[in-house]
Amino acid sequence: MHHVLRKLYPTYFQHFSLPEETQDQKPLEACAAYSSYLNTHTKNHRQEILAAGKSRLLLQLHEQEAAFENDLRWVKKVLGAYDFHRRCADRQNGNLERGIGALQQPQILLWLDWKQNVTLPIQHVATGDSFWAQARAECSVLGVVLFLPHLDGSLVKRGVVLVSECIEHTAIAAGVQSNIVREMLGNKAQGSHLKVWADCGPHYRNADFISYFGFEWVLKLDCRVALSYFTEKHGKGAVDSLFSTVNQWCGRFARKEGTSIESVPDFVSAMQEEARLDQAKDPKGLQYTIVHWKAPSKPVQAWRGVAPKGFYITRTYCLEGSAYGLQRDQLHWKNHKFSDLTKGETIQFQFFKEPIDDREWRKGFFTNPRWKRQFPQRHSQSAILERHAMLQDHDVELPDKDDLSNRLGRYQRGLQIKRARACSMPSLVGLHSTCRRICCHTAKP
Repeated sequence: MHHVLRKLYPTYFQHFSLPEETQDQKPLEACAAYSSYLNTHTKNHRQEILAAGKSRLLLQLHEQEAAFENDLRWVKKVLGAYDFHRRCADRQNGNLERGIGALQQPQILLWLDWKQNVTLPIQHVATGDSFWAQARAECSVLGVVLFLPHLDGSLVKRGVVLVSECIEHTAIAAGVQSNIVREMLGNKAQGSHLKVWADCGPHYRNADFISYFGFEWVLKLDCRVALSYFTEKHGKGAVDSLFSTVNQWCGRFARKEGTSIESVPDFVSAMQEEARLDQAKDPKGLQYTIVHWKAPSKPVQAWRGVAPKGFYITRTYCLEGSAYGLQRDQLHWKNHKFSDLTKGETIQFQFFKEPIDDREWRKGFFTNPRWKRQFPQRHSQSAILERHAMLQDHDVELPDKDDLSNRLGRYQRGLQIKRARACSMPSLVGLHSTCRRICCHTAKP
């Protein structure tokens, strides 16, 4: 845009000014400023253009301005969408921070997320097929950070890690595993105001997960539950810090000589030991609870939910459920849209229980035991030896650095000779000077 308009009228942008901070950090405002300038420039500075003897350019300027302004409308729309998303993210992140700071009994804040599946085995030394093996087993790690306020105003932070052979990241799995957290809380959850925070993953942001919390928490414990969601692609924080600690534990016990963690129980035992050591170093720090969920069969029936017509769960970031009625056996859900809003429209979900036909969880497993073999035995075959046999004809040596330098030098000298010849040709002298003048004009602000 700058190049085209300055080529027509070199001083086109002399009346345009934009703070560097706006151009770099506020693209939506910059886009609006450019659009406004294009829309009013020829009208506001018509006499200046005529005085410069450029009246014949008015029509061309109008055409170019209209074309660029039309392009900027679309750019402005896209930038507006990004800006709206950023402001939504800032609002929800701020709501979480303020919510943690203002917690008081009987409020409880529960922040949960799944970690990327952990691959077994974890070994100190891995050679042969143990190093090269692709037939590894996976286990899932669900992280939960609990914020529990005390009467004296202090806040206890507790990290819960649920490890399981079940690698399903579904609403049913999330709901069933949340029962373990409910059992940990015990009487503290009864009659509480539970604030649940999760990302926008489909296993959390759906009617089935909402129905599960409604019946298993709200009605059973007679508590209020506010389900809050981070905006899309956001939500990093305390749970990810917990996962970082888990990664540190994995690295720590993998560096211990003789370590070979080959099963989920071994993995859980190793993490429990590392958690005990960390808590001994910092008794006032985060309290860890490492649990092995052995993933029995799925429940006979699962809670299902159907949202009313016209309501889309993906268009809200906060839903609050509570019990009502004489027997406290009725569910009432409100759509707050954002977690800091107290009022919202009532959402009439349809909840029901549905039988589960396939009650077996999807679990990680070793497809074959070849990974147990360590250093290859004499005259035996292994993955690393087979790979070497297939690729040994490849040339893996890097080219000589001196040879590369010589080739680059010859290439640069050849370019210099070609440029000198081009500049010495009479027919190109005028063109070369014209190019330089155009470059000088376009380089002016």
